[in-house]
Formats: sequence, C-alpha cells, structure tokens
Amino acid sequence: MDDIIPSPNGNQPNPVGQEETDAALLLAIQDAEAVITTAGGNCPVQIEGTVDDHFFYFRARGQRWSCEFATKEGDLCTENVSFRVEQPYGDEPFAAGWMPLSEAYGFLIAAIGQFRQYNTVVAVSRRRRLKQ
Repeated sequence: MDDIIPSPNGNQPNPVGQEETDAALLLAIQDAEAVITTAGGNCPVQIEGTVDDHFFYFRARGQRWSCEFATKEGDLCTENVSFRVEQPYGDEPFAAGWMPLSEAYGFLIAAIGQFRQYNTVVAVSRRRRLKQ
C-alpha cells in the first residue's frame, strides 16, 4: 500500500511526493508576486488574494473553474471585475468542486498569466490612443 500524506486542503490524501509539487506551485505563486489570503475547501474550492494591485478570487465548482480580478475587493463576483477567465473541468457533475488544491494553484498561476497578458494589451492600446 502507498504511503499517504495529508493534502494541502486536508480533505483528500495525496501520494508521497505530492508535497514537492505543492511546494513548487506555492513558490511559483510567490514568484508571481501573488499573496494568498485564503485557500481551501471543497464544493467549491476557493482561493483569494492579491496580485498586481488587484484582488483575485478563484473558484472551482461543478464542472468549471473561474478566476476573477478586480481593483476593489467588493467588485469581485460582480459585473465590475477587471478580468475574468473560466474553463471547463472534468466529466463528473462535481469534478471541479473536488479538485485538489495543488491543481487549483496551477490554474491560478495560469489565470494570473492571462490577466497580466490582458493588462499588457490594454496598456499598449491606451498608450496608442493617447498618442493620437
């Protein structure tokens, strides 16, 4: 039988070796200069924090995950978000809600990258309009 260690979210067991993956993902989040204020749960899995002077809210529930970014914390989960990405996940009705937290961290890193790419495009577009 495989040795089992607790997962970061405390709900699902991970095989030995998962700790290194989790640590690498947390370092990648730190390298992205993101600060996580809360993380965990099931149905939904949720991660909240800040990056680049924006608040973010990651949520995985049902068969989808999403991540929103807003300049004001109160704008999260409203039509006033600055950027939102959403993707399908899994084949089972509640697959995303049982996503391992380490996998959610990976999707968060990807969402931060997309958010930054979007902000770069918006900034370039603004500079072009100002020059005209």
